[in-house]
Amino acid sequence: MKKIKNINLISQFISLVEKTRNNLVGNTITFQEEELKSLQDYKNIEDLQNKINLLNQDYSISASLDYGHIGEQDFHSDGLDDVVWMVFEIESKEDYKVLLSDLDLQIDNKQIKNGYICENSLVINLDKYEISFGKNKGKTFSPNTQPYKLLLLLFESNNGVLSYEKAIEGLWDDYETNNYLDSNVRTIKRDLNKELASIGMSKLDYDHMINTAYKQGYKIGIKYKKMVG
Repeated sequence: MKKIKNINLISQFISLVEKTRNNLVGNTITFQEEELKSLQDYKNIEDLQNKINLLNQDYSISASLDYGHIGEQDFHSDGLDDVVWMVFEIESKEDYKVLLSDLDLQIDNKQIKNGYICENSLVINLDKYEISFGKNKGKTFSPNTQPYKLLLLLFESNNGVLSYEKAIEGLWDDYETNNYLDSNVRTIKRDLNKELASIGMSKLDYDHMINTAYKQGYKIGIKYKKMVG
């Protein structure tokens, strides 16, 4: 999931696009500037055009401006009050669907004050102790069970390595030796994988969640952002 800049403005604009698309056939939509001025964080039509075009590479959408008979240079002259149009184009329907999904996820994720948001769309809300994946329904969890203890210990390592010693201290109260540590962690990992599968993660997704750092400990296999309210 790509991080979308100017998400409030872009989200409102795309909502306007979706309302307009219901009455149109095709992938090109034209807006008068007056239709856009009610968007939150709107500055001017050229600023909006630039922000839309920043998403072209990832989502295959683009915007161009039609100044009509006056031309761009005359439009910027003082005293003119002519109409300018924005021509919005969806170049790939599949990429546009991804944009709609990413917008939904990132808007939802902005409501999380304490927790973790991962690049693979896994979200952990520590205020409610909820875990979710993508747009699938999430579930509550107990931070005191070993699968979630392991997961949270890894996240708390701040993209670093969870040492064998800290894994032992965090997972067991009376664990005296690490002779069987890797075997026991694999068992906990299998239990965690079942939990992740229950919220919609595929084997391909959860297989890379926890990696072994040779002779050091364990490491989370995805990038994530810590949210602190």
